[in-house]
Amino acid sequence: MKNIKFLILAFFIASTFVACDDTVHVDENAVEGGLIDVYDVLIPHVIASQTAYTSSFRVFQGSVKTTAVDVYRQYSGSLGTSDRVLLTTVDITDQTGVTDHTLSFTYADLANGVTLNGAAFPTNDELLQVGDFFELTYQPRTSEGNTHRSAETTKVALSGRFAGVYVTGNSSYIHPTAGDQGGWAGAEVVIESVAEGVYHILANGPWDITVDPDNEFYFMVDADGNIIIPKEYEGATQTVWGGADPVANCINDAALLPDANCATSNYTIKDDVNGEDVVVMSHGYIRDTGTRQFYYELKKKI
Repeated sequence: MKNIKFLILAFFIASTFVACDDTVHVDENAVEGGLIDVYDVLIPHVIASQTAYTSSFRVFQGSVKTTAVDVYRQYSGSLGTSDRVLLTTVDITDQTGVTDHTLSFTYADLANGVTLNGAAFPTNDELLQVGDFFELTYQPRTSEGNTHRSAETTKVALSGRFAGVYVTGNSSYIHPTAGDQGGWAGAEVVIESVAEGVYHILANGPWDITVDPDNEFYFMVDADGNIIIPKEYEGATQTVWGGADPVANCINDAALLPDANCATSNYTIKDDVNGEDVVVMSHGYIRDTGTRQFYYELKKKI
């Protein structure tokens, strides 16, 4: 599975799971300066939490220097969409190569100075709903006096317990004809919070949405911590690979998932000490040539 970050100007990705996928990713600002790489794509914010958060990015210097990065925030969610307001400016004093930078903020910092429909934004996050979010956008300034908005953003989402960025541990992919294809330990997976107890995983086994935007699905976590992957979500069949293949789950399609560890999967483990919650999932997708089966254990990245 591809990493969720693009770390260099031209990045060649060779995946053992996807043949003939030679992709070069070049930021549109590379020639003009202002190239940055954002590390934190999703930061969960639990309502009423007083946690201070950090977001990090890397600056790549070329002949045109990046002198500062303006970071903006904009709210979207149940109350509407706010204006886009400056959060902070990070001065880039070291212009000799590649440098890492971090900014810190709280919910109060995100809300301060934002207006919505002409009124001040609520300072009490309990007036918001799970699934609402602030999007941070990064706008580098260069030595030539230009500004560029980076395509990479950070979403600070009001979230349920199990939203966050996870690291894959023990995992397996069983192909219907080729057999055991191994695991994808170490790959990062994003889980978003949609509503209370409802989550959106931006991956389909070893592949994520950078391979195909439809490699994602929704699941629920009940009061006992059990995971339910529904066949339909909001009236539509859950699919992957551009809508071509229905998602297989352990409730409706157990006969199609004999090697996915259904009997010992689809549950969560809360870590109230270190925050490294665990999500264990089994599922697959159904294709005319046979069902692909996945099992994996995810640990929340702190």
